[in-house]
Amino acid sequence: MIQTETKTIGDLTFEITQLGFTPQRKIFLLLSKTLGPGLAKAFSPTLTGKADPAVVAEGITELLGALNESDLQTLSEAFGGACRLVKADGKRPVFHPALQEITFSGQMLAYFKWLAACVEHNFSDFFDALRGLNVGAPDREEAE
Repeated sequence: MIQTETKTIGDLTFEITQLGFTPQRKIFLLLSKTLGPGLAKAFSPTLTGKADPAVVAEGITELLGALNESDLQTLSEAFGGACRLVKADGKRPVFHPALQEITFSGQMLAYFKWLAACVEHNFSDFFDALRGLNVGAPDREEAE
């Protein structure tokens, strides 16, 4: 079942809805082929429940080196179409590329945190399974 999660990143609040099976599968293949090793390191706190800043930084560096503009555009368009920006006036527009451009101008870290939140929400079952492989790792709720 497709689920929606509310996520706040800094002063921005998003309603992130999981993609359907086919778009999820395409994104999963893109991420696993392009970002595998860096993704594992960048998400190590999610998987182990322990944040090692050096490992996370190394993973982020690997992720940035593996991504190209086409990959970022693909991710932004796919996740943006399944996401809404919750505004102070109560409006919740779809987070299309033009709105991303305005929202993330001067907030590159927020952009990458948003992408990470979208990846984690869309593949939560995958991350939950990986967490199960780590003896002593907390459940998702305990890690937050």
